[in-house]
Amino acid sequence: MHLDPAAVAAYNATMQRVAADLVNAAKRAAGAPITAQLAADLGPVGARFASEFGILIESHAAALAAGAHLVGEYGKVMASFTGVAVEVDSHNADVITQVGDRL
Repeated sequence: MHLDPAAVAAYNATMQRVAADLVNAAKRAAGAPITAQLAADLGPVGARFASEFGILIESHAAALAAGAHLVGEYGKVMASFTGVAVEVDSHNADVITQVGDRL
């Protein structure tokens, strides 16, 4: 398997930006005072709708936050894997060179 550390670093940088965007979107969604405003605008007839809509907005914000967390954690796994793979490849190259020198 060929692993390009520069490509992984670029991928991780992109994932960090995506995670940050997801966090920002989650904060905006969670901080939106939509339910109260909708209830006031729609009155008693639309109160249930406003309540249900607010619950969905919070659920959406939670999903965005979970997505941000997962993307961030995957980036950590990729960075760790890359470090280990580079270390193992370097070690194997050294061993092969030593064996070749002995032959």
